[in-house]
Amino acid sequence: MDLHSIENYLRPPNLEAVQDWEQGWAWLAGGTWLFSESQPQLNTLVDLELFGWSEIEFDGEQLAIGAGCTLAQLVNYPWAAEWKAVAALKSAIAALAASYGSCHGAFKCYLRNLESDGT
Repeated sequence: MDLHSIENYLRPPNLEAVQDWEQGWAWLAGGTWLFSESQPQLNTLVDLELFGWSEIEFDGEQLAIGAGCTLAQLVNYPWAAEWKAVAALKSAIAALAASYGSCHGAFKCYLRNLESDGT
């Protein structure tokens, strides 16, 4: 989905640099839903990419997936072989990515490989 009302794209270096939040602004993160439907109320996207936040953390007991995690990072993470739900996660990501029709180049390659090898 194209966001035709966006007039500004901001890439602050950290959270502290975001001052005076205004109506019409939205956070843009790795797995954002913003592009899933029209957002006519928005005029500014504030990208979290430069914040340096961890995308995926696993401490042996707890899994945390950060706001900056992209779909490609989820797909390419070295998941433990015994995690049976990973196949379903990858399938869901492929379906989601196909639903928007526009993906990062590396992720498109993953989708092509997924289709060809049946994983």
